Amino acid sequence: MKVAFTPGVTRWNDILGRALDTAFEVEYGEEDPDLLFVSDTDPPDPRASQCRSILVAIENSWPDFNTQCGGLIFLHTDHPRALRLPFYALTSRPDELTKGEGYSDKILNEDRRFCAFVASNMNEFRTKRRAVFFKQLHARRHVDSGGSFMNNLGYRAPDLKDFYRNYRFVITIENQDWPGYTTEKIVSAMRCGCIPIYWGNRRIAEDFNTKSFINLHDFQSSEKAIDYILQVDQDESLRRQYLDEPFLHDNRPGKWFDHKRVADYLIRIMDLPIPSRRLPYLRHKIFRMQRKMKPYVDPLLQRDK
Repeated sequence: MKVAFTPGVTRWNDILGRALDTAFEVEYGEEDPDLLFVSDTDPPDPRASQCRSILVAIENSWPDFNTQCGGLIFLHTDHPRALRLPFYALTSRPDELTKGEGYSDKILNEDRRFCAFVASNMNEFRTKRRAVFFKQLHARRHVDSGGSFMNNLGYRAPDLKDFYRNYRFVITIENQDWPGYTTEKIVSAMRCGCIPIYWGNRRIAEDFNTKSFINLHDFQSSEKAIDYILQVDQDESLRRQYLDEPFLHDNRPGKWFDHKRVADYLIRIMDLPIPSRRLPYLRHKIFRMQRKMKPYVDPLLQRDK
């Protein structure tokens, strides 16, 4: 079977590659593929109308089943043609998130600064919660901002891993709190030995051990959350409690990292016929759906206005 990827998928295809090699005898090539993985960040690809295609969601998207056979998405779903495969599972390895013996002592003995923040998306509709919290925490104690958005370092952090390794905490706030929408943000902090300060997916406990990070959803207001963050920063025993907790449940990779689960899904998809209705490639982003519905009012954000 010949498989191809659009540019937005190619760089994240480690788990897909292992799943494909488990399920099929695979040949990789750009021309005349039998299966094409398409990203929701890429422009339309004419090859998608000639073969089976599967959406790989980098944004919070839903497949267009008129033109796509399936979708690897963020949402928890029972749809037979969709499978939850959050973006962090495509961009990280589980061994990076497994804590070994002496992990806490190693981190506590390192000379680290307080907190980091990196953001490049300046879309106010999507990043308001992130920007508001950064400003509130920064007003209480200096936070190093190394992205292009609200940068206070005078330069952009060239490498996220190298940057985060210098900090005790990292602000990891999602663009939205849609259930299941866990991006690479929290994982980028975890694999650098930082304590994430998280807001987003309210079902995050199905991805990670919530005792290993600070969840802003647990607080009645940002002020109370910031009071607690500053307390943890000053109390090494509290920091150790977070560092002692595994990021992964039982300190082992869960089903989201299981390439065999993805392989079984791909086998099912390849048994389906190619969609007969060849409409133009559509990108159904859920935040567009949200604009048409009554907007969700986050009580935490409301209190901070």
